[in-house]
Amino acid sequence: IRVAGELALVVVPGKAPLCLRCRNTGHIRRDCHVPRCAVCHRYGHREEQCVKTYASVAQKATRGLDVNDLLMKRKSRKLRKEQRKRVARTRSVQDRSPEGATRPRPVILRLPLLINWSTQQRIRLQVQAL
Repeated sequence: IRVAGELALVVVPGKAPLCLRCRNTGHIRRDCHVPRCAVCHRYGHREEQCVKTYASVAQKATRGLDVNDLLMKRKSRKLRKEQRKRVARTRSVQDRSPEGATRPRPVILRLPLLINWSTQQRIRLQVQAL
C-alpha cells in the first residue's frame, strides 16, 4: 500500500508476513537467514556456489582501481594545465624595454588576464590605466 507516495508494508492479523529478501512467508527481512555471498554480495548462495559472469570477472580486473582516484587525477591535471596557461598569459603581458630587461605592467593591466572578463571590460580597464 502507498502512504504519502511511499510504499509501506502492512501487518495483517492472521496473514503470515512476507520476506522481501527471499520472498518466503513466515518471517520478515530482518529475521531472514538466507546466506549472503561475499564475492558478489547477493543473497541466496555462498562464495563456493557463486557463478562467474562476464560482469563479475571484469569487476575483479578493476577492483584495485578506484573511480574517484581516476577522476581526481584528471581534475588535478586539468587544473595544472589551466594554471600553466595563466602563468604564460601573465608572462606575455609583461613589457620589454629596449635593453631587453623585463618590466612588469601595473597590476591593473594584468588583472583582466587573471580574471575571465569580456573583451570590452579589458579595453575599459586598459584605457583607464593609461
